[in-house]
Amino acid sequence: IICGGLFVVALLILILGIISHKQGKQLKFFGYSFSTVVTPSMEDTIKVNDIIVFKDIPFENIKVNDIIVYYNDEYHINVVHRVVGINEDGSLVTKGDNNNSVDAIYTTSSNYVGKVVKYGSFLGIGKLARNNKNIIFAIIFLIFLYILIVAIQNIFKVNKEKAELEFSKKQETINETKLREEIRKEIEEENRK
Repeated sequence: IICGGLFVVALLILILGIISHKQGKQLKFFGYSFSTVVTPSMEDTIKVNDIIVFKDIPFENIKVNDIIVYYNDEYHINVVHRVVGINEDGSLVTKGDNNNSVDAIYTTSSNYVGKVVKYGSFLGIGKLARNNKNIIFAIIFLIFLYILIVAIQNIFKVNKEKAELEFSKKQETINETKLREEIRKEIEEENRK
């Protein structure tokens, strides 16, 4: 049951990840997403290959000094920068900690993605994922395959046990029927004598 549940969850995550990727969106789990940082614009705070975890926090709740993720339509990428100001119209002025000037694009509710709630190297997983995407995919695929094989084995095992149980019940029924028949014959023979 546990393997089956894990398999279903893993398969669901895989399917949702593929759908999100094809739509150019981030995969979200309970409002949280993650990504790997690919530029040094936020160094020394957030380094290249660090993993960021960001949450879908309402745009209105963002304050100066928050680190946010916004979508840059010009380059078709998500940008991770710090909020350094808020304009009168409510749009956010952002800047990379390592950049000399503020971003040319203001962040509005339409291009805002989320607020960074956690970041770090997480044992170098970001660098590993970024540099070895095919290897990571292969490892994940092998894990899914293993879970699938274990689940199938469990199904066959349960079916085999059911079949053996049914066979033993039928065997008992046959044995009981034979025993009754033998007893009946013995009684008939005794009655003839």
